[in-house]
Amino acid sequence: MPALSTQYYGMLTTSPLFRDRRVRQAFNYAVDRERILHFVLKGQGGMPAHHGLVPPAMPDYPAERVRGYHFDPVRARQLLAEAGYGKNGMFPPLELQLNSGGGRNLLVAEAVQQQLGEYLGIQVGLKIVEFARHLDEIDHGRAPFFRLGWVADYPDPESFLNLYYGKLVPSDPTAASPLNSTRYRNPRYDELFEAARSQLDRRRRNELFAQAEQVAIADAPMLLLFYDEDYRLLQPYVRGYRNNAMDRRQYVYVWFDRQSLEAIVTSGS
Repeated sequence: MPALSTQYYGMLTTSPLFRDRRVRQAFNYAVDRERILHFVLKGQGGMPAHHGLVPPAMPDYPAERVRGYHFDPVRARQLLAEAGYGKNGMFPPLELQLNSGGGRNLLVAEAVQQQLGEYLGIQVGLKIVEFARHLDEIDHGRAPFFRLGWVADYPDPESFLNLYYGKLVPSDPTAASPLNSTRYRNPRYDELFEAARSQLDRRRRNELFAQAEQVAIADAPMLLLFYDEDYRLLQPYVRGYRNNAMDRRQYVYVWFDRQSLEAIVTSGS
């Protein structure tokens, strides 16, 4: 089941490393998401994030109209040169921070590390920390380049697009910014986002959200990687299990087929 969940790397827009949006765009163009899905995740990562932060599984949302980033190393090098980093090795080394305890997270990070080095000549180290510390450093703006994922709290684009809302960023740069952890700000985005939130017509609401998201995607505060997919293994005698994009376990509908269960027990004996 395609999930309402997106994996991404955040780039702190207030950091000297990522203030220039051309740098952030270059990072997005330098990553081959298809290659990561095929060779690293063995096809079990859902879809490459070639649109926006809101996954295509979002009900009634025109995700396909949000133009994201595809692998284009030539464009990536061009943008990095326009930002003043014309030669390999000119961009300062940096660390990608990720949480410990996630085998998939490390494999993906190593792939991105290799690709940024190969296509942009950027030396990326991996900093692995305990999850609580990881979140604390991200929230307080102490991790310029970091791994996170977002799972919908409710089936509406607002649940994802809050992460770009500039009015959630505190004026104090040392204060925590737990939702908008990239500290991204764009008045045009906020205007469209607020207009969408106040819109009662669902179709118009989603159109405005998509317009707002396109503004944020162009500014590239995140390196969007892939949309998740959920897998469930069920015994053959389980009936009524209803999978859904938010992974809500509605066991009230689940029952066991007695004949199938007895047949399995009999064959096992």
